[in-house]
Amino acid sequence: MKNGWIAAFCLCMSLVLTACSKDKDEEQPVVYPAEITLFEVPAAGGSVTAKIDGLGINVRVPYGTDVRALAPRVSTNAGSEVAPRSGETVDLSRPRIYKVTNQTTVVEYVVTVVVLPEEPDIP
Repeated sequence: MKNGWIAAFCLCMSLVLTACSKDKDEEQPVVYPAEITLFEVPAAGGSVTAKIDGLGINVRVPYGTDVRALAPRVSTNAGSEVAPRSGETVDLSRPRIYKVTNQTTVVEYVVTVVVLPEEPDIP
């Protein structure tokens, strides 16, 4: 009878320890990098997708685009937030900093917009 109690106790303890080790793995959330994955600007004649190069975002928009009042669409990795927010109207006539934050990191991107010259009319 004594051996039965010892075996039952060992079985219960192994179940408890196994359950506890699984909880530790589940408690650690996945943290994705704080990064901008897409930066798209509405422009004259449509929209323009920016080139993201490291922490620089370069946008070339057609002549006639009012860069003082743009509402870029900005996408980030899961769990990150961006400021200014996606869709918020901003003045991009000068380089502007966009901050991306997640649970552990703050990353700053510099957005630069260049207006392309007017194309001449070809008769």
